[in-house]
Amino acid sequence: MTSPDLCAQQLLETIPELMHAIRSHMRQNADARVTVPQLRCLLFLRRHPGCSLGDIAKHLGVTTATTSTMVDRIVKQGLIKVTVPPDDRRRISLELSEQGATIVRHARDETLIRISEALTTCSSEQLEQIHQALEVLRPLFRRPDGS
Repeated sequence: MTSPDLCAQQLLETIPELMHAIRSHMRQNADARVTVPQLRCLLFLRRHPGCSLGDIAKHLGVTTATTSTMVDRIVKQGLIKVTVPPDDRRRISLELSEQGATIVRHARDETLIRISEALTTCSSEQLEQIHQALEVLRPLFRRPDGS
């Protein structure tokens, strides 16, 4: 009989392998001018438009100063737009530019193709099981902010 402990063990063994494949495909299909940390920043901005430097720093696990330097470089490349809200000039708001969105969309679309190709080896029943399992997992591990 399957237990929560067995499922947790399987998740801990499987998810890192899946994330490795995703990261590998994303890196292979990202613009050559973009480093891996910069790509992670762009991907975060895709999911969280209007976020702050602090939000990105927290996501990347680095200091705000490190994030500021990285974001400055990405802004100079024209991949991020910076907005200063009139009601709080101390907080900047960041979002993808059209060029940044294009880079992220390309890397993501190509990665989806590769994952889909890998899944073609599964039967219809296995695909349905994967789909249902992910539907169960998603709300269990959704972040408090809903992301």
